Amino acid sequence: MTAPEDPRIGRLAVLVGERGRCVGSAVPDAWFPPEAGLSEQARARAVVSARALCAGCPVITACLALALATGEEHGVSGANAAHERAAMLRTEPTATGQLTLWPAEDATGHAA
Repeated sequence: MTAPEDPRIGRLAVLVGERGRCVGSAVPDAWFPPEAGLSEQARARAVVSARALCAGCPVITACLALALATGEEHGVSGANAAHERAAMLRTEPTATGQLTLWPAEDATGHAA
């Protein structure tokens, strides 16, 4: 996991917080389907719905990078469910430090 004081995490958080489709959504919980109390099918449908909300988001890559870098264990981020992000980190444990995961723009939306 990247250290919390890493300035890239702050830039990603600002970028996602300002430009993400989820910001100001009328259904903010849609990205965090319940992890308990749902059948596997219902949980899968909730994840598919959340992914659909991510479609076309201008900061989808930044959102995924932020979730990977901070170890977000819940919800759908960057159109990937928590279990998918965990698998990414198991497959490539150094993924959060790879420059290719960081968007090619800064917190203002300009090319880095």
